[in-house]
Amino acid sequence: MALSRRVLLAMLAGGTLAAAGGVAFVGTLSDEDLAHAILERYLGPIRMASEDRAAFLAAVRDQRPWLFPAEKLAAFYGVAERLDLTEMARRNLPGERGRILENFERHLLGDFLLLTDFAFRTTAEDQVHFLGRTACLNPFASFA
Repeated sequence: MALSRRVLLAMLAGGTLAAAGGVAFVGTLSDEDLAHAILERYLGPIRMASEDRAAFLAAVRDQRPWLFPAEKLAAFYGVAERLDLTEMARRNLPGERGRILENFERHLLGDFLLLTDFAFRTTAEDQVHFLGRTACLNPFASFA
């Protein structure tokens, strides 16, 4: 099959547009979107106000700022999350990057269960609220 100049230019233009769209898509992802996607993958649909979601993420970031993946790694993982390719992506990442993402997920899930009222929902449609860093949900705690 011989390629004409027009076909070659059309292919180059299409590739350029696809690359620009991919860069724009990755640029729109935020830490909040990534965290929400990870939580929904493990816990199912979560209805949470954007203010509560932002406050939760700020509390996690304040306690452990080193936990969040670097910007490029987070963007890559966000795209993998949206394409449902997280396991394959994490397995094939070089070096410590897979462990960094696994650690991020583990702490994010733990903090979400501790700092929100997710466990007290009666139905999956109930709104989840951020309780704050000082919330104590232990019914056996003694305050002397």
